[in-house]
Amino acid sequence: MRATQTDIMRDPHVAADGFTYEAKNIRYWLNLGNNTSPQTGARLAHRDLTPNYTLRSLIMDCSTTQIININKFKCRLY
Repeated sequence: MRATQTDIMRDPHVAADGFTYEAKNIRYWLNLGNNTSPQTGARLAHRDLTPNYTLRSLIMDCSTTQIININKFKCRLY
């Protein structure tokens, strides 16, 4: 199962599969009892999530400096 998100991440977290997800979305996925990657379907080695501070900073920098207009820019994550 692949989740598609079209909004800018506000709280990006890295899961055991190495992919970054919006925290509330991956927590929801895990709370449903899933123990597999939403991206690959492979079993996750653990359920720990790590904040992706680098991506969060880049998103905040871009929106602050208006390189992108965070309200208009949309990206699709697969």
